[in-house]
Amino acid sequence: VQERVDGSSIFENGVSASLVFSSYVEMTSFGGGQESSALLEDHEERAGRGARWLVFGVYCGLGLVLVVTYVWGIVRCFEKYDTAAVLWGGIEDEKWLLHIYYSSIGLATLGFFPALLHMLKAAPVMPKARVNRICGFFAGFYVTEMFWMPMCVAYLANPSLWIYVLIRLQLAASGLLAIAWASSVCAIPSRCKAETGSCLQMAGFAGTIMFAAHCAILDAIVWPPFFHKD
Repeated sequence: VQERVDGSSIFENGVSASLVFSSYVEMTSFGGGQESSALLEDHEERAGRGARWLVFGVYCGLGLVLVVTYVWGIVRCFEKYDTAAVLWGGIEDEKWLLHIYYSSIGLATLGFFPALLHMLKAAPVMPKARVNRICGFFAGFYVTEMFWMPMCVAYLANPSLWIYVLIRLQLAASGLLAIAWASSVCAIPSRCKAETGSCLQMAGFAGTIMFAAHCAILDAIVWPPFFHKD
């Protein structure tokens, strides 16, 4: 009788362990893993107030350097061609596409400001690793993008295949970095909503996505073939 009792207990314990294991596998397979990851991230070291300076330095400091390269390139085009329209390439003849570009540039520019404000508010309570990842991807985008205008000016002066290939590679790298940046921003912990508020968070996400989409789609994919000279 004792052997039967022991055998029954072992069987029941085995079934219970199997059910627990099955529940764990199901939880991790259907989103539990993401929840666990979010919980782990919530317990990571917070970035603190100093994170705002990092965000400001990357978003605005490197951004200003990039704008300077744009201004330099436009001035060079005016000096040599009396217009900056040469930078559009064949897009200037496609008025419908040109208007889409104007609208997208406007949305990306406007979207940058809520994206910046959202990060300035959220960064101190975000995990330090997350802030570093976001700023790292965005810094990479800015640095690679700084080569775009000088290469365009060089290509206009001397159209060659290797410069065009370098432009394509640079735009592809910038586009991928922009997507990685936007993905990292939109995946920040839910606790940050309490710091920023739902409205600012949604505006920040929308602005980030609009900025990244313009760079990854219109700049990296649509524009280059129109700029290419046969």
